[in-house]
Amino acid sequence: MTLSKTKHADTSSPSSFSQIIGNGTIDNQRMMNSILDEGSSQFSLQEVTDLSCIAAAIPAMLYTYTVNHVTGESNFPFVSDYCQEIFGFPASKITEDSEAFVNLVHPDDVNEFAASVLSSMINLTTWDFKMRMKDKDSRIVYVHGKSKPHRREIT
Repeated sequence: MTLSKTKHADTSSPSSFSQIIGNGTIDNQRMMNSILDEGSSQFSLQEVTDLSCIAAAIPAMLYTYTVNHVTGESNFPFVSDYCQEIFGFPASKITEDSEAFVNLVHPDDVNEFAASVLSSMINLTTWDFKMRMKDKDSRIVYVHGKSKPHRREIT
C-alpha cells in the first residue's frame, strides 16, 4: 500500500475515524464482520524488518493498515520512513496512533476519504484515492493513496 505526493488534486470535519464510520450511513457491524483480520493485528518483527528494507528504496510512504473485525480496532503496524518526507514527522506518530493519519486528511476530503476506505474494505476492492492532507506545519499536501485489501488469518 502506498501514499505518494501528487502535483495537485481538487476535492464540518468529524474528529475521529470512529465518528466518520459511525455516522449512520454505513452498517458498522456488517463492515466489521467482513473485513481484513481475524484475531490479532500484529505483524512479526521479521515481517516489519522485511518491509522496512523494501520501503527504504521506494519514494512513497508504504504502510500496512489492519482492522480487527472482532474488536473493531484499527492500526498501522508499519509505516515507512518516507512519512517524514511527506508530512514532516516520523512514521512512529502514525504507528502509535492510527487516528493521527485520519486527522491529517483535509476537512473537505475526510468524508469522501472515509467512504472510499470503507467501500474498499467491505468489497475487498482496490482503494485508489486522491486527496489533500496536511503536513506538520498545516500546509496542504496533495497525495494519491492506493492499496489492495485482503483477508488475513492470524493464528
